[in-house]
Amino acid sequence: MLDTPSDLHIMCQVNDCPIYQDHQERTSQQKPDVAILPFKCTFAALPEEKHDGDNRLINTATKQETRLVWKDMLACIEFKRPTKKLSKSPLSYEVAPYKSTNPEYRCVEHTVPDAPASAAAPAPDSESTHRSARLAAGSQNVCNNPDGKRKATETLQFAGKRAKTDDDTEPKLDLTVQTGLYATEMFAANVAVKYLVNLVVVDDVVWVWQCDRQGSIIECSGINFIEDLPRFMPALLYASQRFSLVDWGRNAGFKHDEKNHSHKLIIDDVDLEVHKDRMTHYGLKEYATNVFPVTSEKLAKDNQEIAKDDMVAKVFWAEEQRTSEPDILKKVYEIAEEQDAVKGHVPHLLWHHKFQEPMSKIREALGISEPAEGSRVLYILVFRKLKPITELKGT
Repeated sequence: MLDTPSDLHIMCQVNDCPIYQDHQERTSQQKPDVAILPFKCTFAALPEEKHDGDNRLINTATKQETRLVWKDMLACIEFKRPTKKLSKSPLSYEVAPYKSTNPEYRCVEHTVPDAPASAAAPAPDSESTHRSARLAAGSQNVCNNPDGKRKATETLQFAGKRAKTDDDTEPKLDLTVQTGLYATEMFAANVAVKYLVNLVVVDDVVWVWQCDRQGSIIECSGINFIEDLPRFMPALLYASQRFSLVDWGRNAGFKHDEKNHSHKLIIDDVDLEVHKDRMTHYGLKEYATNVFPVTSEKLAKDNQEIAKDDMVAKVFWAEEQRTSEPDILKKVYEIAEEQDAVKGHVPHLLWHHKFQEPMSKIREALGISEPAEGSRVLYILVFRKLKPITELKGT
């Protein structure tokens, strides 16, 4: 348990609006039930008359006026009430040994279509399926062409929750799948997030998930927050109130600039401003590589031939045990010095940094065998920006 409370002043906020985010020329739509946010982020979605702007909410019994955004969210809570019946609370509580819930761990259940099996669904577009297969779960087919092909100007929405209609042939998503989709959205909105926490609540039992960029989900045993309130309160609520952004999985080096929509970093006297204008990766694993324009006064000063805005940053999550890209480039530079055919045809690496925060720590704490296998670590590499191929002259 951390010693002091966090200055985030986290809040649980009911989410009444779908949250949108673009991926690979597609627009996904998700609607988590409740979001855990830093207190200042709750103001953005509430009318001004509902708060005084000084860390106090006057009245929260109202729907939000603007949509929440994925980059602000620290966690999502998904609720299901299949039995419509809760446990009876005892007259008094006392700390007792943990009693397993039923089930103790949540598994992905098989989905059942709402409509009869004879109903035919429109044929999917094979090209869009190939380009964004990871978005396919929960997708809505907005194709109206008889051959099932999508026009280039149309966009395809991927919905985590959909209004039920009479001719709805798609199965409802299991809550574990929905929670996994929320995790992908949060990863895509925050390139430097190494892990995140989400919660699944079914009737009176809550399960806590930790997702990381290795594609794995570490799930705690279920806690019945009515029958086992003494364990639920300090183990989850009291502890989370003391979490800083780093404890929520954010990387301490990345400072978000809301005004300029960028990230600012100062590492080893190198100043960087990463202009994050888009996200292209959507998923729970692999490198999650993104390339952004970047400016740096320090690197421009050290490299007089390069303007400060003539740089790009490559940010990605590489496997820690593999040979790093800077080491590979170092070997390439050695070859280029000896072979004229290679010289002048290799990327110009200006600076790089490895964030020493691998994902294997929690596996070590849990006693998992070979905890470092597949562990990923965040790299940032700054290159000289390449010119368009159309400007190439000569042979």
